[in-house]
Amino acid sequence: MIVGMYIDLSIGLTQPSYGYASSADGLHWSEVTPLSVRYGDCITACSFIAEGDGKYSIYVTGRDNGYERFANITVKILPTE
Repeated sequence: MIVGMYIDLSIGLTQPSYGYASSADGLHWSEVTPLSVRYGDCITACSFIAEGDGKYSIYVTGRDNGYERFANITVKILPTE
């Protein structure tokens, strides 16, 4: 799952960003891992598509300085072990 992470000083989020979590059964989820993608002051992830070899396409909308945006961001998630 991909999520928008908005500014929330109470939990240490000082910049809007994206993050992802995973689940094998849809009931028990990992903690959200932030992605180092910055995209304006308001972000909404519309999709998270596996492209293979650890790469994912994320289609997002965003707002920055009053302008609405739509983009495709590609990220590569490296194994943690």
